[in-house]
Amino acid sequence: MIEELKLIKESLSELIPDPEIDFGPAYEMTHQRKREALRLINKLIREQSPPTFTVTAEAVRHLRDLTDMPMMQCKKALTACEGDMNKALEWIRTHRGFYV
Repeated sequence: MIEELKLIKESLSELIPDPEIDFGPAYEMTHQRKREALRLINKLIREQSPPTFTVTAEAVRHLRDLTDMPMMQCKKALTACEGDMNKALEWIRTHRGFYV
């Protein structure tokens, strides 16, 4: 789906004229809609893209020290919570019964 959105974005980008040229209000309204579509497409691409965070060994070690959970479970919790330590602690609290 991301590739299709990128293709649509590319084709829309080619249709938007140079902003220094004045083609009239109707033409501008059409291109304003295209720019809005590009903004929405960019938002969808960001939402569909894989996460950009990385789980560091320090974060895993810190979470492991706090919870005494296995290293891979701590990494899994941090990955599921996009690196947020507080959310990872809550995630472990809710899933702890499966691993103890």
